[in-house]
Amino acid sequence: MKKIKLIKPLFLTSAILSGVVAANAFYAPVTHAEGVVQSEMAPMAENNALADARQAAEQAKQELEAAVVAQKAAQAEVDAEKAKLDAGHTNVNTAQTEVENKLDAQVKDLGDQQVKLEEQKEQAVKEQVNATNELNAKKEALAEVEKGAQSDELKALQDKVDGLKEEKHL
Repeated sequence: MKKIKLIKPLFLTSAILSGVVAANAFYAPVTHAEGVVQSEMAPMAENNALADARQAAEQAKQELEAAVVAQKAAQAEVDAEKAKLDAGHTNVNTAQTEVENKLDAQVKDLGDQQVKLEEQKEQAVKEQVNATNELNAKKEALAEVEKGAQSDELKALQDKVDGLKEEKHL
């Protein structure tokens, strides 16, 4: 039985090899024909691959152009926002300048008013000094007048007294 087992695999191996050789002989023209078809189809496949590559490149180009358009639109929005900010800064700067100018004018006016008030104060002090000096001069004059009047009265009285004394002696 062992011999049969050995023979069977050998028989099967040789039968398989014979079948492979026969199959190769049968399929050789088919393989050759496939090779011819493939060699003839290779340029078509290359053309198809090139067409696919061209289509992919065209699609990529369109996507890139769309991205460029989107980027330009985004840049336009950014520029518009920047213009708004610049206008806002300009308005703020203008308003700040106006406020500063008004404050400067008010400070100048207050300074002018202070100078006028100081001048008026100095004038009032001068007038008060002059009025005090005039009052003192009038008081002195009045005192002299009163002194003179008193001395005239005194003299008149003295003359009266002297006249009475003379009458008394007479």
